[in-house]
Amino acid sequence: MDPSSTGSATTAGLEPRLKAKAEGRQTYKPSSFQELVENATESVLAAISDGVTRMEVEFPALPNSVDAYKSSSDAFVDANVQLAIASARLLAEQSGKRVHIVVPDEGEYNRSYRMFRSSLELTDGLSMGYLKESRRGVLSLMGLFRAADAEGAIPPAETASRADIFLAVNASSVELVDVEHYCAEWVGERPLVLWNIELDTLRSDLGLLGFPSKDLQYRFLSKFVSVFYVRQRDYSKSVAVAPFIINYSGCIFREYPGPWQVMLRQDSGEYACIAERRERYNLGEAKEEMMLAMGLNTEEEGSAMAFLRRGYKRSTWWEDARDEEESDAWRRASVHMQTSADEEEVDYSDGYDEPGNAGEAASTHSPRQIEEDIYGDLYDEDGAGEGILPLTAAELKNRAEDQEDTIIRLTEELESVRAERDSLQQERAVLELPPPPPLPPAKG
Repeated sequence: MDPSSTGSATTAGLEPRLKAKAEGRQTYKPSSFQELVENATESVLAAISDGVTRMEVEFPALPNSVDAYKSSSDAFVDANVQLAIASARLLAEQSGKRVHIVVPDEGEYNRSYRMFRSSLELTDGLSMGYLKESRRGVLSLMGLFRAADAEGAIPPAETASRADIFLAVNASSVELVDVEHYCAEWVGERPLVLWNIELDTLRSDLGLLGFPSKDLQYRFLSKFVSVFYVRQRDYSKSVAVAPFIINYSGCIFREYPGPWQVMLRQDSGEYACIAERRERYNLGEAKEEMMLAMGLNTEEEGSAMAFLRRGYKRSTWWEDARDEEESDAWRRASVHMQTSADEEEVDYSDGYDEPGNAGEAASTHSPRQIEEDIYGDLYDEDGAGEGILPLTAAELKNRAEDQEDTIIRLTEELESVRAERDSLQQERAVLELPPPPPLPPAKG
């Protein structure tokens, strides 16, 4: 059977669900890790059918009672490999394509192959390798790290050359460079999925001493589309009335080809959508949406308390580096649905090509008008913000200056409060002076 025809048939069968997902989920409550894997696999297949070749999948690999990513955690590493194998099975079965799972090094390859050998060998079209398949180390060549259980297996380099889809798992920050080299050496234009490596955590190490430079994000990691993304966070806020501390939690959610969404966790454990848009939310923005939905966003905008709660910097360097990155695929939710031969392929993500609006959009909305409608007062009138980046350097500079003015004003208010406090302390000291000693008795 032709793998490409199988993949097309599978995607056609998923088309009704994909069109529903393009609008985003109202609620989400996966009952098991198997459901998470199935949802992630559907998203990967949908993205591949749309021609996406660089993808990211992110969701909790372990129950909430266990800490998430730790580079020394065997439980996290093994769970990721097991989940990747489960997804690879579905990919191979539903698309007919060969899937190659890639772990960081030969030592981990031997360990994982020994643990999951039966699953790997009993599934057609499934194989495993490691990032340096063509660059084995000296100790490995001497046989010091060769696992006996991996002997007799087809060489990873041979299975990699025949693979159709690649899943990279358990890479660390320093190994992201190896992922880039592997992509150039072996993957080429074939699909590559970064599977549950907590890429946002790894990005934070870039640029530090002993780690890859930030340029790796700009030239390589920025091209990866988040096709299935669940990032959970727990928060709390103190209030002046009982119960005094309010706990709340939620997640940033995206399921290809849908939009980016902020979801708030309900008492039943179900996540309910409270906000959505085409561009990725950062953690600060997601927290603000949750506080707004909970009625906890009570600080006056621009007040000292609001500044102290939110801080001066609410985004990361890679979220701010729009001008440096070669692609904004990692932050955007562009939707391209495959349609039948007699239908036109359209982009539903901006709302202007939805059925009933397509003709009106084509006749009455120019690209500039559409950007003005989408971005409102964020659209710069000088024309420098063309395409999907309406904010110009001038606008960003103005915002930075406004923030600096706010900091100066808050600093002055703080100094005034301190001066008033010192004055009150001096008055209090005067009032608390001991009474004068009694006068001596008059002499008769």
